[in-house]
Amino acid sequence: MKLFTILFMFSLLFGCSSKEEYQMSTSEGGRIYRLNKKTGAISLIEGYNITNLQEPKASESSSNIDSLLFKSKEWQELTLPTNPNLKVNLKTIWRDGKLFYILYVAPVTDKLKEARTGFLSNNKFTLQLTDANGFYLLEIPIPLKSMTEIVDNNGNATYLSANDNVSCTSETYLALASWTCSWNL
Repeated sequence: MKLFTILFMFSLLFGCSSKEEYQMSTSEGGRIYRLNKKTGAISLIEGYNITNLQEPKASESSSNIDSLLFKSKEWQELTLPTNPNLKVNLKTIWRDGKLFYILYVAPVTDKLKEARTGFLSNNKFTLQLTDANGFYLLEIPIPLKSMTEIVDNNGNATYLSANDNVSCTSETYLALASWTCSWNL
């Protein structure tokens, strides 16, 4: 038993080289990142949680990862196949474990107005966000009743807007590559 204790203490003192294997850095926003010097893997440390981020490109640093997370992203405008006149725009940003989004839909057609104002209506837009391989990572239903109607100076509806957030890890947000939108009206 005594020999085991001595060997254990010796391994603790000389066998652990984790200080040399990892480099810790703090971003301007106060986020703590751990870089594995051997593999190049970057992890985000939030309290007791360690989130492995996607492998960085050679030119990426922790400040570049912060800019990918905290800089708003405007996604490519979509035209809904069932209504070629309806344009849908999406803007996102990630903060504190959430994906924040703003969705714009224009123009506000008569069909859209009717679908939005029905008493028992459960009509909605559904955003599907996918990774580079086309796998769905996140689906966000947006009820038409929850959207805000934006009007011009004459009181005419110009577009609908949804401004909300959903839970999302930083790893998932960094993996998002494209989006689609469907609707049931």
